[in-house]
Amino acid sequence: MAITQRYLILTSLILLSLIGVKAQPAPTPVKFRVLSISNLNGIEPILCDIAANKPVVIRPTHNQFTDELSCPPNSEVVFYRERPSPTPNGSPVRVPVGSARLADGGPYLVTLFTVRDNAGTDNNQVKVLDNSWSAHPINSARVINFSRRHSAVKLALSAQELAFTEAHIFPYPGNKGYVLLKIATLEGGQWNLRWDTAQGIVPSARPTFIINDTPPSEDDPNPLTIEIITIWDPSRPTKA
Repeated sequence: MAITQRYLILTSLILLSLIGVKAQPAPTPVKFRVLSISNLNGIEPILCDIAANKPVVIRPTHNQFTDELSCPPNSEVVFYRERPSPTPNGSPVRVPVGSARLADGGPYLVTLFTVRDNAGTDNNQVKVLDNSWSAHPINSARVINFSRRHSAVKLALSAQELAFTEAHIFPYPGNKGYVLLKIATLEGGQWNLRWDTAQGIVPSARPTFIINDTPPSEDDPNPLTIEIITIWDPSRPTKA
């Protein structure tokens, strides 16, 4: 009798344990998008694996994010470039670019900055930004400084200094079709106003403004001016 009772208790515990395991929902994958920007055309694409043997190709662009991706189960996204194999019929060689560890939460915006110096060497930086609607709500703009100069930004009534690759979110009034944006760059210990104009605004949106050095040309091999690249987030908040 005692053996039977112990058997029933043990069986009940096992069943309760199994029910508890089954009742636990599967963890929600952490979502992220990527913005890959460079200071020169012709930078090779960057890849990352979101699952085994499932690489995603990320091409440098200044005007859009990638589609939403799911972070691997180990919470780490590894970025790399591929080089031809040194041996015939060999597999391509992976050259690491950087990595990002994404904690629970999000969604995130992972920015890949590639700057090619005069010697032809690529210098890569990876930054992770909270891209949730609470961190970056509508009627606010995220400004990313991709100029290699220190920049002072004033958007609407807020001001902030940004070093290379730094970002800041600026609120602005949502009752106008534009927002005033001023940017000065630090050159030789002196601030110089390089941008002073109104940026068009889409109602109830959240733009991203990227400060970029004007690319050199034949007429101006060392330009001091900047350009502003605007990305409109096409996503919308989901209802609770």
